[in-house]
Amino acid sequence: MNQSNTQEKFRRPNFDIMQSSAATVVVADFPGVQPEGLEITVEAGQMTICGRPSFTGPDKLSLLREELESAPFKVSFRVPETLDADAAEAKLRDGVLRLSLPVRRQNGLRKISVRSEQ
Repeated sequence: MNQSNTQEKFRRPNFDIMQSSAATVVVADFPGVQPEGLEITVEAGQMTICGRPSFTGPDKLSLLREELESAPFKVSFRVPETLDADAAEAKLRDGVLRLSLPVRRQNGLRKISVRSEQ
């Protein structure tokens, strides 16, 4: 989401963060947001998720009352540096985002064999 000179009001989405030894999973509510209206970034252990709703009404109807929130969503939180953002998977279904960030594979102990050169 591009920032402009004016201060835009953001809503904080409802979300849960779950963790296992293999991944961290974020589940968040983004009602009215389409996949192209979501932006997810990770930088220096800080994850930011922004979403802009795109409600559209039926053609040839004029709005009499508006109660659906149209302000964009934004939430930021710390994530472990061990997560592999390049391998992340994000899915949006019925306004619910499911984001899975696997733990980066650690380089374990490797044995290097030495051969005699003659």
